[in-house]
Amino acid sequence: MGAVVRGKWPLRFAMGLLAGFGGLYALYSLAKRWRQQQEDRDVGCCQSKTQNLLRRAIDLGVNSQETEDGHQGHVLVNPHDGLEQQHLQVILDLLRRTSDTSIRENVLVTIGNSAAFTVNQDLIRNLGGLNVIANCLLDEVMSVKVKAMNALTNLSLNVANQEELKIWIPQILKTQEAATLNSELQVAGLRMLTNISVVSTHHHLMINYIPHFLKLLVEGTENVKVQALKILVNLSTDPELTHDLLCAQVSVEMVIKSSKSILPWALVQKEC
Repeated sequence: MGAVVRGKWPLRFAMGLLAGFGGLYALYSLAKRWRQQQEDRDVGCCQSKTQNLLRRAIDLGVNSQETEDGHQGHVLVNPHDGLEQQHLQVILDLLRRTSDTSIRENVLVTIGNSAAFTVNQDLIRNLGGLNVIANCLLDEVMSVKVKAMNALTNLSLNVANQEELKIWIPQILKTQEAATLNSELQVAGLRMLTNISVVSTHHHLMINYIPHFLKLLVEGTENVKVQALKILVNLSTDPELTHDLLCAQVSVEMVIKSSKSILPWALVQKEC
């Protein structure tokens, strides 16, 4: 009888092991499923927060406005407590990761609106956001380029940001020159360059584009002419560019003739 019991013991042991392994596998499957559900919930929560954040920022109204020092930018209509650092970090990370055009456009609008605040201009620079935004100028989608240029226009109101953005000035010049005449992208690029040219630090980078700006005074719409004239006025304050301005291969008579409609405007602005 004892021999029979001893003979069955390995079988019972094996069955016990199988039952134990079965239970462990069930627990493992349950834990894995629970972890997946948690990750999905976290992703959903993160997406919801991001969407709410974008909706909140995009709803901020902005008005175009020129500052007293001649910079071009936007000012919030209702400048309540803007985005905080963690919010800006979230949307900059989103801009780095996503290739979705709609999301990129919304993020750039959000950043452009938030950049109406000086504190956010500094935060975006400190978070490494300037290069992330400027990289969007290389996007194949025109609307993304326009919104990136608009965001950079507001960010370039900050002198410290201008210093970091100087490596992008050649690309900005090239982008606005290659843009369709009188297009939204060209106007946005000219507004950005108006800010950059307020101080003489980066004038030397624009020398080769003086004929282009003069040409815009002949061929552009009134809005384009105004922006081009602002840039040329800024450049004319630099004694080192006097020779380049005088030697530009564009008929002065044509420029004056085509610019009659904006010269009174420019004189009024100068007097103010």
